[in-house]
Amino acid sequence: VEAMSAACMPFECGTRSEDFHEGAIKNAILSNRRPHLVFGTREFLKQEPPRFLPPLLHSMLQKYDPAKMKLTSEEDRPAIIHIVEQLHRHVLKLKVGYIGQISSAGLAHGDGTLEYEIGNRYDGCFCNDMKHGFGKFMFANGDTYVGWYENDKRNGQGTSRYATGGMFTGGWKDDLKHGWGVDIWANGDKYEGEYKEGLKHGRGKMTYSSDGRVEAGFWGAGRFVGNSDAFSS
Repeated sequence: VEAMSAACMPFECGTRSEDFHEGAIKNAILSNRRPHLVFGTREFLKQEPPRFLPPLLHSMLQKYDPAKMKLTSEEDRPAIIHIVEQLHRHVLKLKVGYIGQISSAGLAHGDGTLEYEIGNRYDGCFCNDMKHGFGKFMFANGDTYVGWYENDKRNGQGTSRYATGGMFTGGWKDDLKHGWGVDIWANGDKYEGEYKEGLKHGRGKMTYSSDGRVEAGFWGAGRFVGNSDAFSS
């Protein structure tokens, strides 16, 4: 309950979103809320980045009301009820739905904004009620995508930045990485090359940050299959 409460407290004055890269922290600041993340012994021992969680939404608080759940000690219930009452003052309440241009048929068509019940948000172009054209999608967990859409899916060139610290820029087809792209992981690993239906496939170069090892050549279905001097220069 304390973690849920802290995640909903608004930022203090002076915190600027431009001080942060795209991702969970910047998205949280723009929404005037604190990022909610998990980082424990498991992540520390494996040297993994924090795991960002979706913001606590008003609908979630109603569905999983701590004040109505079974407690280890009933003596704690009055304190829990008090915390939940305070939490309602800060919980994120979304205006779910579409705001923007519409067609003569009443469909989203042109520039607009779509807010999802789970906390996601899309700003950009629509065509016949579908994301179509250039836009920006902000996921509730802090991931972002900026690029092109076709028939409600990522198609064409675009850049995804992940709350965990990694990013991908390149081609997309039906929401999957496809064509040439550059993938950079939070630990510094980097792949530049071809993708097919979300997997490394074709010519590519993978550089591992831990030891500087390089795999350059041909990839098939996500696996390295052969060397090549294609990237020697």
